[in-house]
Amino acid sequence: SNGLLVLFNTETNQVLKIFVLASAVVDKIKLLDDRYVICAGIDARQRIWNIENQRQVSKFEGHGYCTTHMVIHKEFIISYGYDKVLTKTNFMSKSRANWVDAPAHMTNLKLLKTNERQNQIKLVASYADGDIILYDMDLNVLCHTNRAMQEPVIRIICLSLSECLVFYKDGQ
Repeated sequence: SNGLLVLFNTETNQVLKIFVLASAVVDKIKLLDDRYVICAGIDARQRIWNIENQRQVSKFEGHGYCTTHMVIHKEFIISYGYDKVLTKTNFMSKSRANWVDAPAHMTNLKLLKTNERQNQIKLVASYADGDIILYDMDLNVLCHTNRAMQEPVIRIICLSLSECLVFYKDGQ
């Protein structure tokens, strides 16, 4: 990206809105309640934009350099960056709620909805060394699967409330 976010209608191919992010390269974009866009990229900042008036409503430091993975749950952004830190930030108060050092570079981050009463929402993260870690929403490790082969996970697809399909580079 060149610092522009372009919102367009896919049925008519017409540009609806253009957001200008001076000197920012956008790599990650998430929608929040169909009213806001949360974006992050090469710089250390995460930004929240009002879609209707195209104004930036919030900006805060996410990581030391680049945000590479990001999910949204309620008022929290859970993100990972090149600093190898997984963070949970309250975007309403701009305060970091929790953080953990990651064991390796992250390749995937997904929210997993379960039918458990205590931990209805979990995070599943995969790493370049082939490990998969299941976190609760406070970033506590619930399960850590360590593979002997150090092949990175290239994709995670959540199939149901209890199952994920994991694709490794080596095909296993």
